[in-house]
Amino acid sequence: MSAVVALGLLAGAGGGAAAYALLESQESARPADAALPKPAAGATQVERPEGSVAAIAAAALPSVVSIEVRAQQGVATGSGMILKADGYILTNNHVVAEAASGADVTVTFSDGHEQPAELVGATPDYDLAVIRVKEKGLEPLVLGDSDEVVVGDAVLAVGSPLGLEATVTTGIVSALHRPVKAGEAAEAAFIDAIQTDAAINPGNSGGRS
Repeated sequence: MSAVVALGLLAGAGGGAAAYALLESQESARPADAALPKPAAGATQVERPEGSVAAIAAAALPSVVSIEVRAQQGVATGSGMILKADGYILTNNHVVAEAASGADVTVTFSDGHEQPAELVGATPDYDLAVIRVKEKGLEPLVLGDSDEVVVGDAVLAVGSPLGLEATVTTGIVSALHRPVKAGEAAEAAFIDAIQTDAAINPGNSGGRS
């Protein structure tokens, strides 16, 4: 793909000079305004029906954060969800595991501001961890009841895959009660997982589904 782009740029450079000269000669004939439609004065954000993907995403995104962990081995990224208004955030243990060895943890919120975080506790067996930032008034995410989930239910996955913040993908619940091992070192399947087909990439870990 890079070769194709480079070839296109080279080809464009040759034709660009001639095109520029032509446009310059016809400058007086060019319209000053393309007459594209403009937003009405005082226009507000378009509302979406309650229960729609857009409405659910808008409600969930303020409570989902990006997490960066800087250790000697490198930088790890993941996602998290605000658990309590006074700064507690839930994520996966494998996202922040290096924090137990002194790695720096930084949380980026949906509005773009950052806060350092400290590890409160973790369980590798269930791949869960809680970190905390020194901030109050956060918007906790409302947790659902997994016992009410059935195969075929719609699912949204919210997180920061591949370093792309505030990303939403959709899918369905494709299976229930899937045994999952929490990490390579786990000898037993501790997690009774809900399987979905929503697109998940590195960095989604710890986000909301």
